[in-house]
Amino acid sequence: MRIVQGVPMSWHPTIATVESPGIVDHIVWSPCSRFIAISMVQEMGIQILDAVTLKQLKLFTPSHPSTQALAFSPESHLLTWFGDSNTFITWDLQTGVQIGEIPIEEESNLEESNPEEFNPEEFNPEEFNSEEFNPEEFNLEEESNLEEESNLEEESNLEEESNQGEESNQGEEFNLEEESNLEEESSLEESNLEEGSILGESDLEKFFVDDPDLYVYSITYSKCGTMFGALFKSSFTTAIWTYNVLSSVPIYCYLIEGKGPDKIWTHGDCIWFPTYGVESITIWGIGFTSEHPPLEVRILPIPKNFSASTQILFIPTPLQVALVLDKTILVWDLQHSKVLLNSTDVEMPRGMAFSSDGQFFACSTDSLIYLWKGSPTGYTLHRKLTSSTNATRFSNLLLSPSGQSIITSNTMTLHLWHTMDPTIPPFHLPALTFQEAVTLHFILEFSLDRSLAVTAKLWDNSVTVFDLRSGATQFVIDTGMEVYGLGVTGGTVVVVGDGKVTTWNLPAVGHILNTRLNISDTIKTVKFDRHSAPSRLRQISSASISPNFDYIAVMGRSGRARRKGSWLNIYDLPSGEHLTRAGSEGGTPWFTRDGREVWCLESEVHEAWVVSKDEKSGITELEHIKQYRNPSGGFPWESPHCCQFTDDGWITSSTGKYLLWLPPDWRSREESRVLGGQYLALLCSEVVILELLEE
Repeated sequence: MRIVQGVPMSWHPTIATVESPGIVDHIVWSPCSRFIAISMVQEMGIQILDAVTLKQLKLFTPSHPSTQALAFSPESHLLTWFGDSNTFITWDLQTGVQIGEIPIEEESNLEESNPEEFNPEEFNPEEFNSEEFNPEEFNLEEESNLEEESNLEEESNLEEESNQGEESNQGEEFNLEEESNLEEESSLEESNLEEGSILGESDLEKFFVDDPDLYVYSITYSKCGTMFGALFKSSFTTAIWTYNVLSSVPIYCYLIEGKGPDKIWTHGDCIWFPTYGVESITIWGIGFTSEHPPLEVRILPIPKNFSASTQILFIPTPLQVALVLDKTILVWDLQHSKVLLNSTDVEMPRGMAFSSDGQFFACSTDSLIYLWKGSPTGYTLHRKLTSSTNATRFSNLLLSPSGQSIITSNTMTLHLWHTMDPTIPPFHLPALTFQEAVTLHFILEFSLDRSLAVTAKLWDNSVTVFDLRSGATQFVIDTGMEVYGLGVTGGTVVVVGDGKVTTWNLPAVGHILNTRLNISDTIKTVKFDRHSAPSRLRQISSASISPNFDYIAVMGRSGRARRKGSWLNIYDLPSGEHLTRAGSEGGTPWFTRDGREVWCLESEVHEAWVVSKDEKSGITELEHIKQYRNPSGGFPWESPHCCQFTDDGWITSSTGKYLLWLPPDWRSREESRVLGGQYLALLCSEVVILELLEE
């Protein structure tokens, strides 16, 4: 069995799943991608977990159970916490010792930090598995350590090359200390920071008294690991505050009046942050020890329809932004003003995440995680991830800095996945409860020679043509109308819309993949009147084209309908003439393989008619089949290869051999399957096409 079309699901749903003592509210990856820090609602303790097994390595207990922000130092040596006690606490991960505590309301001296008080390079991640730890609580195999160390070195080299390339493209590196005196006046005049100011010693305590609802949104460490900056924000106030880690004293605090950023990050020796305008994003920079206001670094254009309420995720390297505009997920290359992803496939997105290098982008819904992978032309869908525990409402979605893992939580459950390609599962996979996938009402037709498949979402205006041999998308047709039915024969695609049938010829040679066609490429349009007698259809719900392309079956509602109001209408395809109609329970019509019968299925009730034409009078009628029987040629989903679908998601052969295990999101009712020779289409949350190879 071969998967012709369909984004591969995660066969082994998760590599690790654990239950936490409380509801998880914060998750942070260490820069080395080896550790994960989590905090829980109203639970005393910050857990440090192994990023492979999710096993607890350390437990730190702050003075207050409520967490606002967590951050690792660049070498993954230190962890800094801030909570409702208005205190920063920093721990040494290797020794487990608290090395600093900064109660911000009590500090009154602004001092410069001394970066040489300790050397972060002395920290060795391999020594984290030292004798000070209980082997039963913490155990990383030596081989894994060596492999991960190699990966870290390789990633570091790649990151260094990337930074060098970025610096060469951007010209001379932004140096705040040298430029601040010359540009301070002009920068403040051009800025949107609304006359921000430096807070002095007497302002520190007043700062929190005046606005006690300030919340820490983001913490970032300096590159040397001796200082960190914190972004404080409330409905009325935004401030960036920097601290010396070991001396536990503040360095400076810059107050931004008005709406400020939601995130800060480290760039070189400076803190950078964005502010959002109507048509652009402005990047600002300020030094960790600077006494001057932030300087404007660059202005970047953003897509139209952006607003302050838009769900947004910013990644600084490379300069990209992910937006949710209406029902569309958009990833925008800020540097080149280029769309990298424009997807409407994700329903009700809840969270978004980038890997640190932008190679992967993920978006979560209540029960699925969509994973895209970067390419020279943009992001392409790489995986869909789901949980074997039927978890819903994923939150705290985070990609590891290396891009190799994804972690998310569902209230008190943590789920960890790999982003690498999955493998076919072993025979002894645990059985999962069969469940129906969310119906998106796809329609699909195979060509008679089984070389092509055409598909569309019902009532959408886009049709996709797949090559069944390669699985590649050959054409995308912008029909300019809602699609109710499809047909394909040879190199011709026929689309049924509202009151018309339009035909396209597909170029035989010389086209590239994903060639786009539109209304100007049509070769024929046949109109049919649905409004006048005898059809008088108020609304069309679905349609079907007979295999020999002589009839159209149209299901719809009539203005003078019976209580249920559905009518099956038959039109002559070449002329568009209305031939006959019959009352129906509704549903999607489909013709048998010989084109002589038309069937409908609604709420597990079968209806069927024989399409008969009187040779003398030329009148076509629908003769209702009263006695239940199977359609001539079988149902569209029945396989001549006699493959079977089991309740736990397996496709088996006629001899009982296990051929393929379907992930939960690929499972659908039998009437949502379409057979075309050796090909079987599963119309679930996406279009999946399988080739049934004979044994």
